[in-house]
Formats: sequence, structure tokens, C-alpha cells
Amino acid sequence: MRTKARALRGVRTRRRTLERIAESRIRIDQARLLVYKAAWLMDKVGNKAARAEIAMIKTASADAACQVIDWAIQAHGAAGLCDDYLANAYAQARAIRLADGPDEVHRNQIGRLELDKSRSGGAARYAPHMALPAPP
Repeated sequence: MRTKARALRGVRTRRRTLERIAESRIRIDQARLLVYKAAWLMDKVGNKAARAEIAMIKTASADAACQVIDWAIQAHGAAGLCDDYLANAYAQARAIRLADGPDEVHRNQIGRLELDKSRSGGAARYAPHMALPAPP
């Protein structure tokens, strides 16, 4: 593996590389679990009620992909830019962030939905299955 032998100004970059690999795994799994949650909500309560989670998927998964690919490019140094696979993967991941609207649009929608939830009395309006039962 190229990253095992790389050094930056004489200092081995192994620890930083290991931390980035770990952080990459965390971000990928977070995005994956958010996708599972949104799919489950879409099945249980419908797309309209799951729209906040759908917007979260669109930002979180694209952010994770761009960051993980960027770290892979950095770990490989100049070879990361020469490698057609990583360069193409980054270009595609970046394009995904714009394909369904800019991240700011989705984040604004999430923010509006969160404010609406707090004004309307909680999660029951958007995710009835998550609402707490009424006390006896």
C-alpha cells in the first residue's frame, strides 16, 4: 500500500492515515444508516413525512463521499491526482452534490422542518411513529 511508505517532510504519515481511514469508515456508516432510516420512514409513513431524512441523505452522503475521496487522494499524494479512478470518483461525487439541488437548499429545508416541528408540538407531525404515547 502506497500510504504505508509515504512520509511528509521526514515524518511518517501513518497515524494520520489511520485516523482518516477510521473517520472515513465512520462517515460511510453514518450515511448508510441514515439511508436505512429514511427508507424505513418512507415505507412506514410515506415520502412526505420522511422529507427531512431524504434531504439529510442528499447532503450527508454527498459530503461523506467527497471527504473520503479527498482523503484518499491526499493519502496517495501526487499519484492520487494522476490516478484516473480517484480523480473521476471525486468529480462524480462533487457533481452529485449539485444534481438534486445545492446542499444549502436541502439544509434550509431541514432547518424549516425542524422549526415547524418545534412549533407544532414535536415529532408527531412528521414522524407519528416516533411520538411519545400520551400519559395515562
